[in-house]
Amino acid sequence: MLRHLVHPNVLTRITDSEQYGNKYGLAEYMDDLTDAMFKADNDKSVNSIRQNLQLLYTKKLASYLEAKKALPSTKSMALYELNRIKGFAKSKAGDVSTKAHRQHLTLIIEKALEK
Repeated sequence: MLRHLVHPNVLTRITDSEQYGNKYGLAEYMDDLTDAMFKADNDKSVNSIRQNLQLLYTKKLASYLEAKKALPSTKSMALYELNRIKGFAKSKAGDVSTKAHRQHLTLIIEKALEK
């Protein structure tokens, strides 16, 4: 499901539909996805199921930066969301597992930005 939500074709369709009056644009869509993945866990420990979901989402966004089928504007949004996730990962709240998870997220993002 997550693979479909951030697939280059889906993001391109959302971008294209903005030209025809769609009010729910790519920026809002991506913002909502990132919030759904991270916002509820910002001030507490993250359970293992949500950790896996967050890692998968972050990896999908990171790989999206290299996607050949992706529009430059959608890559820009992926980059923006990766930086938002990096901000969420700075939270000091949570148990040791959560802190390790947030370090892992940060490492994935930094590696993606190095390319």
